Amino acid sequence: MISADIREILGATGGRLVRTDLLKESSCATSVAIDSRKIVPGSLFVAIKGERADGHDFVRQAASTAVAAVVDHQVEADIAQIVVPDTVVALGRLARMNIEKRRAMEKDFTVAAVTGSAGKTTTKDLLSEILRAKGSVVSPEGSFNNEIGLPLTALRVDENTRYFVAEAGASAVGELTYLASLVRPDIVIELKVGVAHLGVFGSSERLRAAKAELLHALPADGTAILNADDPNIANMDVECAAENIMKFGIENPDSLDCAAENIETDEFDRASFDLKFADGQRARISLNISGAHNVMNALSAASAAYSLGFDAKLIASKLSGMQKISPHRMAVFAMEKNGKKVTVIDDSFNANPDSVKCALQSLEKWDRGNAVFRTAVLSAMLELGESENELHEQIGEFASQICDAVILVGSRSDGDTDRLAKVMHKSAERTVERAVESSASQDSNRLARVIFAADIDEADKAVERLACENDNVTVLLKGSHASGLGVLAERWEEQSR
Repeated sequence: MISADIREILGATGGRLVRTDLLKESSCATSVAIDSRKIVPGSLFVAIKGERADGHDFVRQAASTAVAAVVDHQVEADIAQIVVPDTVVALGRLARMNIEKRRAMEKDFTVAAVTGSAGKTTTKDLLSEILRAKGSVVSPEGSFNNEIGLPLTALRVDENTRYFVAEAGASAVGELTYLASLVRPDIVIELKVGVAHLGVFGSSERLRAAKAELLHALPADGTAILNADDPNIANMDVECAAENIMKFGIENPDSLDCAAENIETDEFDRASFDLKFADGQRARISLNISGAHNVMNALSAASAAYSLGFDAKLIASKLSGMQKISPHRMAVFAMEKNGKKVTVIDDSFNANPDSVKCALQSLEKWDRGNAVFRTAVLSAMLELGESENELHEQIGEFASQICDAVILVGSRSDGDTDRLAKVMHKSAERTVERAVESSASQDSNRLARVIFAADIDEADKAVERLACENDNVTVLLKGSHASGLGVLAERWEEQSR
């Protein structure tokens, strides 16, 4: 954060200062925290009411170190307090102030915002890695992309930051407009309009309109990076004032500003391809991230970097050298179950029909030269609206057709998660039953085993049984964040050390 005194903070938040007698000698804030455990000297503590805890209950803990606290009501604590109607709104206003102060400096500064139904965090990671070759980068930890996460990340920008890579998510119409009002982007990357959050948007048209909101915030000298292979995005250029439009993709490479050609994948489904720009620049990229779908994420990051003056060779070098992205996104590690090695593909951070299908396709291609026993551990996908049953049935059918075993994980505490996992389970079972009945299915050993697990502990035991009975077991973990599969992934990774 760029240093701000109490007068600036009051002006930005519109708050009312109480307990002025407790202002510390230095009343300048140099960072912002919403977790009292992360407060350091110079921090401004913003008390936010969450689902599990209320930050106002921790103002007293903040009092010994923080410069002041932003609250929605005065708290009995020995600390100066700025009282505002809504602390989340105040946090956003502080972020806007910080970005405006950085823009006012006579040093180059660029904001790139990434949005889409899938691939946001991976693209953010890839672009950040490229940009670090030429300057200091601030980007979110994990997937901080909402009305709290994005402002918190923006408040990490300081006078030395050259690039801010923002991840912008939306679960309702108008949310991206709000986020863009806090942090106006210079570059917008539109990745994909899928069916994620379709239930809260109501229709694919409203979902598309919501994803286009970031483009509306672009200035005339801004840059729009558009996925030409997604028909919902390809023509979004008509909706923004930006004069610089770059379209990326795999289909029709000769008509694109940035394209991938000669795509190959290795036994771990890591893609290599020729990066090609419209001006003739080319370079070979070999990604160290599993999942052929990451070619599109790499192209979007490459397009943004190219628009900022990076050449193809530097982009390819940075992307090929990247070893790790944010946790729970196609992360690969090995563990042991009863003395037998099991390979885990941890893509458990979140799930929607598009991302689950991509992950399953990656598992399908996984081959280390020996017969691989492919196991998918899947849980429910949320916020899909009226089509949720049909979409879960489709995933259950697809998984059972390409895997050797499919474990559908329910929930003992969440009725919707449990019900939707059972929908997938029944669909997978029906698919196997039809295959048995079909005269075309002669090899019963190739039919998927379909297992329902009531929770992650039962899923863990099911994987252990499969590992005892089969060699070269490879397990994909994929489910919505609330499912708990991320907890199972962390348990397994800890056991592997």
